[in-house]
Amino acid sequence: MAVVRPSRHRPPVRRRQAAVATASRSRLLSELVAAEPLATAGAAEKAFVEHLTAIIDKELERSPTEPARFSLKQSLGQAGHDVTSLVGEIAHGDLGDILKKEAGKVFSKIEDHEAAVRDAIEHAVVQVRLLKARVELLKKMKSLQSLATTEAGPGRADDFATARNTLFDEQFAIAATAPCSIPPLWNTTAMTWTDWDGNTTSAMGRSMATALAGGASFDPETYISTVSPRNLYEFEKLVAKIQPPVWPGDTFGPIDKDKSARGAALFGQHCAKCHVTGSGPPPDLLYDLDQLGTDPARAENFATNLGDRRFADALRDVVGKYLDRAYKEFGVSEQEANQMEAGHPNQWRPTRKYASRPLVAVWATAPYLHNGSVPTLDDLLRPSVGRPKSFAVGHGEFDPVKVGLAAGDAGAGFVFDTSKPGNPNAGHEFGTDLPSNDRKAITEFLKAR
Repeated sequence: MAVVRPSRHRPPVRRRQAAVATASRSRLLSELVAAEPLATAGAAEKAFVEHLTAIIDKELERSPTEPARFSLKQSLGQAGHDVTSLVGEIAHGDLGDILKKEAGKVFSKIEDHEAAVRDAIEHAVVQVRLLKARVELLKKMKSLQSLATTEAGPGRADDFATARNTLFDEQFAIAATAPCSIPPLWNTTAMTWTDWDGNTTSAMGRSMATALAGGASFDPETYISTVSPRNLYEFEKLVAKIQPPVWPGDTFGPIDKDKSARGAALFGQHCAKCHVTGSGPPPDLLYDLDQLGTDPARAENFATNLGDRRFADALRDVVGKYLDRAYKEFGVSEQEANQMEAGHPNQWRPTRKYASRPLVAVWATAPYLHNGSVPTLDDLLRPSVGRPKSFAVGHGEFDPVKVGLAAGDAGAGFVFDTSKPGNPNAGHEFGTDLPSNDRKAITEFLKAR
């Protein structure tokens, strides 16, 4: 069966497109470990490489809306049929003779040869689709540049706006105006519902969504991605080992025990109703936005529907599909997958509220509030009108007295501006009417937690 190739006499634009396709094809072929040996080993191998090249050319020239020649499921059987058509029918012994004489040094059995052919073609088609999906994603993200964006700066990200805009149709995109602080990793595994608005119980699902939004390659038609579920699971196991840091008294000065004891009593009166300070599983406590008074963008954005569907439901379904496909592609057994997801079902919910987080080693988690808008605990215990309107982050200097980011030179880091969308530092005015000595006592107590 002859391989039909496009004419070399193309207009200039076609030549440029052909050059791009050739470069993409070369990249794909280079990923096939045995591509070069196959091309020189014998007649069967040469035929296979020629056939694979034709498949890649056709995939590269296919428009995004044109049906693919091979589905991943069909490609296995079709590949074997096409290869035997190219090099002769096995029943007539032609392929067997070629294998014995020339290809035996690469494959010992016809079955081995066909399996390798099928795997290689499947791999090539998958890589082409991932590359094309990446190009389409870049086009989409470029078209969304007109949407408002609040710059995150160090230690913050707008994960769910990015996930929405990356994984779903452009018509459902929203402005990325709610960057949040990355929560501390210690004590995370003890929480049932995680994230600032208590939106999910799924560790693997959350990590998959973050990986896809963060730059992994994926194909929205087949749900194949480059994300390894075993790597996600290893990360979760590593997180479970992270212990909260202890106040470094040798560096920042010892904790005043008397003041801390008085602060513990005050904390119990004014803060303990909402915040626990132990390392055990915290209760699932959610608070209305009006009650807290903090910036609502993060909770409201997540609760914004995806057309007529809840975003939480759509995200649950899509990350579930990517996870299931990843388990298959990376050879994860059902038993192993169950172990990875044990105790963390793929549940998502919109709350339009903010969750109470345990204050374990809170001294090490500045800046404060979900959006990182308050630089120190001392500032957080003051009325919001007196909190800094802007401050530098990313400089790494710590204030052991006010407990949090030191007031540094704004030129030394990223300037956090509370006037930007998603960045206001209002709200959480609990204990802010206490005398200065009482507020300092609470801060001293929190150094020891």
